[in-house]
Amino acid sequence: MGPPAQRSGLREGDILLKAEGMELVRVSDLREAVEEALDRGSVRLTVSRAGRVFEVETEIMVSE
Repeated sequence: MGPPAQRSGLREGDILLKAEGMELVRVSDLREAVEEALDRGSVRLTVSRAGRVFEVETEIMVSE
């Protein structure tokens, strides 16, 4: 997990349920949501941790 995820409060073991309100079934779903949010520079994630569900906004970092 990289610095933007850590800054937004994500931790190893968190379960990503949704990205931009879209349910995540496959890794490609997350990739698609991130690509659609590139212009904004951040993506809204719904996360489950230890039975608690919450939302975070995390910066999108593009490396070439």
